[in-house]
Amino acid sequence: MRDELCRAESLYRDGVAGIQHLPEYCQLTALVSAVLYADYHRAIRAQGYDVFSKEPSLGSLRKLSLIARTRWHWRKMRNPETVFRAVSSIATPKRGRKDFDPRDTVPTRL
Repeated sequence: MRDELCRAESLYRDGVAGIQHLPEYCQLTALVSAVLYADYHRAIRAQGYDVFSKEPSLGSLRKLSLIARTRWHWRKMRNPETVFRAVSSIATPKRGRKDFDPRDTVPTRL
């Protein structure tokens, strides 16, 4: 499960970079979707990677918070990658660091 989350998070970071190529009217919606889906990784980690005995859930308040924060950052920055890094619970590797492993981090931002 950890390896799959790492792989998916790498794909999220790559995919978010492509949001800027979408029509402007749908960029925020795509970004909010990416932030919400990525936050399930935080929930999965918080459950000790056990997705069978209890389905990971974000809850309405968490979702509303993420939507509001994404929209607020979007209005300021208008850059999908920058907003995703600011709002998402997915850790971002530092430049030039080849030994980065998101499994070593458990983001707890609200």
